[in-house]
Amino acid sequence: MTREQRKRLPKAGLIRFEWSSYSYIAKFRLANAMKVQIGRLSIVWRMPWLEHSARRLHPEVFGSPPHDHHRARAGEAQWLK
Repeated sequence: MTREQRKRLPKAGLIRFEWSSYSYIAKFRLANAMKVQIGRLSIVWRMPWLEHSARRLHPEVFGSPPHDHHRARAGEAQWLK
């Protein structure tokens, strides 16, 4: 991913802290982020530099046409028959 492509992606905070009502310890891997839950504190940090996730979320930045999920599902259904 080039620097220009990275600049065109939507901006959001890189780290987010949340206080939840549940207390447990866990680690989650999201599409373009990691989440760690320690007690009631939840820490989420984004990884916008992951090119695969960025391509799927914002294909216009990379010059590719938007993905048609409905057509892809129909193709999968035909393949399964």
